[in-house]
Amino acid sequence: MYDLHFVLPIAPTIPKYNTRLADMKKFGIINVGLVKVLVTLLVEESYKEWQSLKQGWAPGIDVEYVKVPSTNVEHKYAHFYLHRFISSWNRATWTVRVDDDSATDVEALMYRLQEFDPSDPLHLVAWETTVNLRDRHKKLYKTFGFTDESMRNFQHTWEVCVDSYAACERFVQNPEVRRMFTIIRGWGLEEQPWADASYCYGMRMCKVFPCHVDFLSKDANVRNFSFTGGRFTHIHEVARDHDKGKWAYFVNSMEEVFNGV
Repeated sequence: MYDLHFVLPIAPTIPKYNTRLADMKKFGIINVGLVKVLVTLLVEESYKEWQSLKQGWAPGIDVEYVKVPSTNVEHKYAHFYLHRFISSWNRATWTVRVDDDSATDVEALMYRLQEFDPSDPLHLVAWETTVNLRDRHKKLYKTFGFTDESMRNFQHTWEVCVDSYAACERFVQNPEVRRMFTIIRGWGLEEQPWADASYCYGMRMCKVFPCHVDFLSKDANVRNFSFTGGRFTHIHEVARDHDKGKWAYFVNSMEEVFNGV
């Protein structure tokens, strides 16, 4: 059984994002140590270089991929939940959902997760969350019993979340969650998707509520990353297609640790 299962959508066929996978392999899931890690890549089926997806990761990381008939990240998650996760959720103690412009210090994350019992239904989220929703999401959630008032008050995750074995069990066994993601899978591509909210609302439908923790961040807290001496075991928006100054600082600080400077 794996300790951590990372679910990671990537978009290697989109030019703006085609450097992210190589950077993710080097800087994105690091300091693995003895932690047992599985990474599941969600990839558009038009991609051709399938063997390259498993190459170049740190020792101790097992990698698999799921082919999805879309570049849309919300479609990718819906396809994964409906066709793969429902039969494979129990391969790991913790499931970690991250973006391909993030970085996670694996050993530090596992150390902090010792504070929690994975047999409890836990949905751990970053200390920064949001209530923002798009109109079609609001309309969708109302069909599952959520009201305008509840949606105004429900803080949902922004990018990263870590879910316990028990939470994932509830999630995959809930028929209403499956129905919601079946609807999402049929949506068109007219809007830039937000995959975070629907997953969090799905957890809420299972009576699993967000638990804010102080060691996950959805921001580019490059000066506060645990691998280089900070407090956050996960940070976000660290990619060469984002803020170039922060990316340069991040790479330099990481290389200093790698090289023992």
